Amino acid sequence: MSISQLLDLAVRHHQEGQLPKAEALYRRVLSAAPDNFTALNNLGNLLNKQAKYDEAQIPCRQATLVNDASGEAHYNLANSMFGLRRYGEAIAGYRRAIAANPGYGPACNNLGNALNEQGEFQEAISSYRQAVALAPDLAEAHYNLGNALVNLPGGFPEAIRQYKKAILAKPGYLEPRTCLAIFSWIHGDWPALAGDIQKLAHANIHDRFAGPFYLFLSRLLAYRELHPEEYAAGRDLPVLPLLGDSHCLSPAHAVIHYKENRYRAEPRIIMGCKAWHLANETGNKFKYWFEQQVASLAEGVAVVVMFGEIDCRIDEGIIHHFKKTGNGLESSIARLVTNYVAYVARVLTSRNISPVFHGVPAPFADKGKPAAHDLKLLSRIISLFNQALARETAARKFFFSDVYALTNDQNGFSSGKYYIDKRHLLPPVLGHLLNNDQSVTSRRQSLDG
Repeated sequence: MSISQLLDLAVRHHQEGQLPKAEALYRRVLSAAPDNFTALNNLGNLLNKQAKYDEAQIPCRQATLVNDASGEAHYNLANSMFGLRRYGEAIAGYRRAIAANPGYGPACNNLGNALNEQGEFQEAISSYRQAVALAPDLAEAHYNLGNALVNLPGGFPEAIRQYKKAILAKPGYLEPRTCLAIFSWIHGDWPALAGDIQKLAHANIHDRFAGPFYLFLSRLLAYRELHPEEYAAGRDLPVLPLLGDSHCLSPAHAVIHYKENRYRAEPRIIMGCKAWHLANETGNKFKYWFEQQVASLAEGVAVVVMFGEIDCRIDEGIIHHFKKTGNGLESSIARLVTNYVAYVARVLTSRNISPVFHGVPAPFADKGKPAAHDLKLLSRIISLFNQALARETAARKFFFSDVYALTNDQNGFSSGKYYIDKRHLLPPVLGHLLNNDQSVTSRRQSLDG
């Protein structure tokens, strides 16, 4: 079989998704013709798609040497660099791809992603705008632009438009559909939320992002319908902002008593944000979004800060780092929490904003899923995190909302009675902690009933 025939067969297998066969044939071509551009470029692309970035960079780099004028070759190499978290090299590569092909929408989109990781947020937004202008049907670019805008002051309306455009371009795209549901809840658009939930119900609820939010938001909406007396009837109450990950969604719109005043809880979600992101010495998109949210608040208000639960999950964050490095667990957590509290305090107190730090709830003992020793380690991690947070907040005279003490069954796990699902708390729990309200324990039964 000639090189041309081998290459044709490899491309056919590649297009049919038979990647091992395609890879083997590309390598056969390259063993006979090491500078065959198509084989180099396609092999690099194939390996990138399998997240084998370190391996992919070799044929990708060789492809750029064989044909420096190819925008696609520079794009594939930049994708390898992005996968390896070498963002500066990725940015340079995407820019070379765009220089070679000024209409290259996917390269503009990925350039935006790399700029985001490097802390060049306004440049990232410009790059996403260029991507959607060049490739209006590129759903991922609309979604990324929506995510970049949604945490910025005044960016919400356009973010929603971009999420809707992403869905029009790709009707089965669950991420923007889920974001629409989240922000319908945040902004109190109940008819829109009911519609969003109904559309998500027809999607794959086993999706790692959409599935949990579908269940969570469905339960929040049901709870609100069962307990309308707990929610602010209008917008006449002063706002208590909640800066956090998805945990800030539970108390949304509820009336909360704090320091003898009544407030309406208003979530300011920063999705995916860990305490680690805020504790990190280097700049990142989560710090940028946090600071943008703080800049939009009135000076002198109180703010509830609700990060740390993602750090304490069984499949990422602290437990993953500990297993990988074996570093001292207690000292690592103490250092993380110290830096997290210090960063938040510095940003908030510069505007005379008083932080209330919300702890991490006790975990479910999900028997049959994680191994028993992992559950014990997870329980210890969450206990140590809350202990460190209690120490740091006490030293700075900040209010600490000790949700761990409330949810802990004295064995380091949760009984589940304060939870709306297996991760998030019932809407009145925050108010209970801030005002020592003893009535929250009956709410779970009414939701289940």
